[in-house]
Amino acid sequence: MPHNHDEGEHPEEIFAFADRLLRSMPPLASVQAQRQRGELVWLSYTAQIPIAKVDFNYTTDHGEWKDRHWTTVAAESQGQHKFRATLPPGVTAYYFNLTDEHGLVVSSDLQFVAGAAK
Repeated sequence: MPHNHDEGEHPEEIFAFADRLLRSMPPLASVQAQRQRGELVWLSYTAQIPIAKVDFNYTTDHGEWKDRHWTTVAAESQGQHKFRATLPPGVTAYYFNLTDEHGLVVSSDLQFVAGAAK
């Protein structure tokens, strides 16, 4: 998304966040934990609105994160409110996207893989 006022006013997540504060509507999903052990990465989350899908986004590129090519694959469910993925060879950074049944997206923190050049 370009960084300007016109584009910044359009994401529905902004309105959902404001509705939570001002109208007592359900909050967006919240990532509770994000971990890595070897090639396995996982997250847990809370959500009042059901999550429709969780994507795992990763890159093998180096340099500025916004200039990198990102690949998206479905994360694997590990039971209620838990998902995981396996890091492909050469991954330098990754994050998860949680999409609720209304199409609103929450991202985990961007993680740089230990030992990979930033």
